[in-house]
Amino acid sequence: CILLCCSENVKAQQEDVDIINELMELRDEILSELESISGITLLLSNNVEHPNLKMSQAEKIKRHLAVIKTKNAELQKAFNKKDTELKKRNKDYDELQRKIDVELGKTAQALGDIKNLQSMNEAQKKEITNLQKEIESLQKEITRWQNHNEGILKRANDSLKAGNYNAAIHHYTDYRDENGTQNIDAQIDMAKKCQQILIAADDWFAKKNYKNAAEKYQALLALNPSDLHAQKQYKDCAEKNKSKIHFGIKAGLNLTNIFNRKYINFSPQLKPDFHAGIFVNLREDGWGLQPELLYSRAGFENNGNAIIFNYITIPVMVKLYFGDFNLELGPYVSYLAAVSPSSTLITIEESDFYTKVADIKLSDLKNGADMGVAVGIGYDFDFGLTIGVRYNLG
Repeated sequence: CILLCCSENVKAQQEDVDIINELMELRDEILSELESISGITLLLSNNVEHPNLKMSQAEKIKRHLAVIKTKNAELQKAFNKKDTELKKRNKDYDELQRKIDVELGKTAQALGDIKNLQSMNEAQKKEITNLQKEIESLQKEITRWQNHNEGILKRANDSLKAGNYNAAIHHYTDYRDENGTQNIDAQIDMAKKCQQILIAADDWFAKKNYKNAAEKYQALLALNPSDLHAQKQYKDCAEKNKSKIHFGIKAGLNLTNIFNRKYINFSPQLKPDFHAGIFVNLREDGWGLQPELLYSRAGFENNGNAIIFNYITIPVMVKLYFGDFNLELGPYVSYLAAVSPSSTLITIEESDFYTKVADIKLSDLKNGADMGVAVGIGYDFDFGLTIGVRYNLG
């Protein structure tokens, strides 16, 4: 509006300048006519004696006066037109000024509203900043509570895994109470049920009823497969529930000889052979008893001749177990079922005096007996095989 007013004012001023220039031109023309009339009048005053001249000049004066009148009328008309235009323009100016005042008032009000909005924006910015700080504080608090709750839940799960159901129930209950959630009730119920089964299983285990204990531990592991305590106890029960009586067969290498007591013509040497048979093992915790029934070939070589004794041997060994290793000690008795070659005759002489001590015919030894003690060491494999070394002294 202000720019429009200034533009109209400049335009009106330019129109005023144009009209004033026109009026000045009319004024100059009127002044020129008046000067002409003054000249004529002076000429007439100086030439009073020439009437013809006076008439001619009078006509000129009339013409000039007519022109002046015409110009004066035009000037008056121009003044009237300009006056009308000025009045209209002043009216337009007044209306325009009124509009400008109204717009300026609105502008002032708008500026005031803008200032108020700016003030409100500053207040809102401060409020937003405070809210952001509160949100950050709440987020930190939420994170702290989440970490706290995650810690409770982790302790509960760790307790459940370790088979500590009292602690698990306690932690799960704390988690439920602090979070107001019922989703954890199933875990609490499961922990309580596991606790009851564990009490019964441990009670059967303490009473050495490993079968019932194993059934309870198995039921517990069905509910909570991660229970390390139940896993260990179940394995122990399985181990203890193994049959205490084991039957088996055995076979091995014999290396046998007899001792020479200063006799000449008798130089026994080591002879390899074999044994085979069956056994039964009666095992308890840490120890066991193992009777055996064996066919054993023992003997020696003398002067290039092989002497073989065929025994039916019954050892009774006491075994001590140390993990997979075992030590054994026990007596044995043997029945000499046959000797070969049975016709062999062995003459034994005293080495000091070369006197004959005895003639031994091997067939005479048949149906004899041998007895002694055995000691050995063995190793038990998980798949049921046992290897060992045993020394028999008869």
